[in-house]
Amino acid sequence: MLQTGPLLLALRGLGLLALAVGLAVSSGCTSSANGPPGAAAAQLTPAALDFGNQTVGTTTAAKSITLADVGNSALSISAIDVTGDFAQTNGCDTAVAAGESCTIFITFTPTLSGDRTGTLSIVDNAPGSPHTVTLTGTAVPRPPTPVYPLAVSANGRYLVDHSNTPWRVQADAAWLMASAATPDLVDTYLATRKAQGFNSFYLMAMVHEGGNSAFAPAAPANYIGDRPFEALDGGGGWDFSTAGNTPSSQGYWAWVDTIIDKAAAQGMVVMLAFTYLGYMGGNQGWAQDILAQPSRAALTAWGEWLGLRYRNKPNILWFALGDDTPAPGSELEARTLAIIQGINNVFAAQLFLAEPSGGNASPMLDAPAFAPYLNMNSFYGYGSTGAGDCYAQAARAYAMSPPAPAWVEEGGYEFEDNTGSFTGASYETRRTRFWAVLAGGTAGDGFGSRDAYTFQFKNADGLRTPGAEFSTNAFQLFATFDWWNLLPSGVGPGLAGKTLVTSGGGTGDLGDLSYVTAAVTANGQHLLAYIPTVGGTESRTLTVDMTAMAGPTRARWWDPATGVYTLIGTALPNTGPSSFASPGPNGGGQNDWVLVLDSPG
Repeated sequence: MLQTGPLLLALRGLGLLALAVGLAVSSGCTSSANGPPGAAAAQLTPAALDFGNQTVGTTTAAKSITLADVGNSALSISAIDVTGDFAQTNGCDTAVAAGESCTIFITFTPTLSGDRTGTLSIVDNAPGSPHTVTLTGTAVPRPPTPVYPLAVSANGRYLVDHSNTPWRVQADAAWLMASAATPDLVDTYLATRKAQGFNSFYLMAMVHEGGNSAFAPAAPANYIGDRPFEALDGGGGWDFSTAGNTPSSQGYWAWVDTIIDKAAAQGMVVMLAFTYLGYMGGNQGWAQDILAQPSRAALTAWGEWLGLRYRNKPNILWFALGDDTPAPGSELEARTLAIIQGINNVFAAQLFLAEPSGGNASPMLDAPAFAPYLNMNSFYGYGSTGAGDCYAQAARAYAMSPPAPAWVEEGGYEFEDNTGSFTGASYETRRTRFWAVLAGGTAGDGFGSRDAYTFQFKNADGLRTPGAEFSTNAFQLFATFDWWNLLPSGVGPGLAGKTLVTSGGGTGDLGDLSYVTAAVTANGQHLLAYIPTVGGTESRTLTVDMTAMAGPTRARWWDPATGVYTLIGTALPNTGPSSFASPGPNGGGQNDWVLVLDSPG
């Protein structure tokens, strides 16, 4: 392996660098030099390498560059060096035989935020030496440690922590953790998801045995058999009044406490589904057990017990309902409300969210009896076709007056088809995310992966799925600008004041899987437009109203599969329309892209 750094400087000082006489760059893909017959010729592939977004102080995975001798004699290498926030290792000897190649591996560890550049330089005996590759990356500021509890921002559009710092919802589904996980799996889950950029997760406080036995066969007990409750006299369900009254129940709730405390140590929020109702009020959840309690007062007492136990845990959000909205005026509605009222009775001041019935519902709009208690306007990410086209739901949630933080809480799960219209492919999760966020779900987004929420993974590698990687890429993209100031395309209260994509963006009619969502920050410094994949790898052309930008604009395509940018142009005028053709296939083999425009104003 060739040593680098000081040797290159020494060679430069001795004047031993070869004269650059034949450097050629071909289509941005290779850098090569062709000399006279019998000479060595160096070729570097690719000629430029972008690392996308990376948090300051962290290191990317290595990317490779191939150095090939395409000449007729051996390529003698004197030095390999990199500049900037980049490092290299290589498998190159001091010489590469004609027709052979070696690999150089580059990593990016940004030290300061913003655009970072560097150069890989190779000193050799081929014409054009030193041969170079341009290295680029965008350094994302390290997120501040949040101070909980959370609150709603002054304008009602997003969440803030206790220091009034904007806090973007970046949630994961961990529904069955309380029954299906061991302490080691909890530790692995929290550490891995934290490293991937997730800051919160959904957790059933108790997992019902009815619909979850395939993945949590001991439910509602935990991994050592402790139960949250004892059975009702005469059977027919579980007695909520026994919570904490037996050694088994005390052990169970101590386990839930431990999960919440471990999450707090990682700076993560637990969205605690305190009495998950279950799909259509069936045996997947606790709806029937709620009805089996002796009275509404018993449910109020249950809520008070929960509130007293967890009101001093600042890193929780109360998660109401759960795949079901009780019928208006029904006993289930009254009893479910009684639980919430019990929590409030004991001054548990954390925020509330909810998940109602229906693939297109939003709780603050479609569960009116519960809306007065809720602080967040989550919505499903299934859309009118059930394939994730949730832009209409996002726009509806965003348009609510007065506003509440709108975000897509649950959509298609990675590796799972829960509507009959998904394939389970990982890329479908990123499509749902960008359809939602840029159409109005600007407060954040939720993600779910089958083996994660069921706790069927065995180690951290089981959590490092493509969908999780796509999530990390997206989180880092949003961290590069003031996401909390995004205004979706359109004319109306809280919108951008104009149509951002004026042609090539689809119709936006319900079921239009080609629809392009777009949003711009209020100061006109950042605009994002998402082209979804509908199959194939063809390019699409968008026309953007550049008057939305604050000044001369840089344009880039961002690959949601890899997190890498492709530069389109700089200093583009912020006047009139401008058209942009996407590159075609992305790094994942699909053709979805995000157009990123930024202007310093």
